[in-house]
Amino acid sequence: MSFKLIELSLAFGLFIDGIAQVLFIKSWWGHRIEISNQNQQLLQGCGGYLLAIGAVLLIIFS
Repeated sequence: MSFKLIELSLAFGLFIDGIAQVLFIKSWWGHRIEISNQNQQLLQGCGGYLLAIGAVLLIIFS
């Protein structure tokens, strides 16, 4: 797996996150508040799934 691909994926993710915050600030703010009120175990589970899917995609595309 190429380190350059990991850097590119991280940069793209941060870019998309930044665009969402700049263009849709009110809905993004509401989304962040809604997420912070969720169960911690649910959020950790979702994060684990996203991490696994991201790792698999990086391995497939590298």
